[in-house]
Amino acid sequence: MPVYRIFLNVDFQDRNDAKSLGTKWDSNLKCWYMHSDHLNCETLVKRYGENKEVKRQSNKRYREKNKEKIAESNKVYKEKNKDKINEKHNCECGGIYRKSDKARHIRTKKHVKYMEALPKLRN
Repeated sequence: MPVYRIFLNVDFQDRNDAKSLGTKWDSNLKCWYMHSDHLNCETLVKRYGENKEVKRQSNKRYREKNKEKIAESNKVYKEKNKDKINEKHNCECGGIYRKSDKARHIRTKKHVKYMEALPKLRN
């Protein structure tokens, strides 16, 4: 299993306590972190909570840095799974939708009316 960093929300007054529990300071990101294989990993995450903003920024930098690689990967995936992506599904209400359009289909008037009438049909 790969080891990765988990960033924590550690208040300034709790820094010594966090340090004694094995967390480390990243001076570039200005944030406390621990590795995912840390013994007290779950306890520390419950205690301090994950720093989602640092994680979000880190993910954003990765996407910007690897934009072409990600685009190529998506292109290859879409080409390999073209049939699966464009596969049509028949709904109980009589509508037809693709998997990517299911959420939109469920909100259509036709589907909503059918779902409202369904309990009446069963009785």
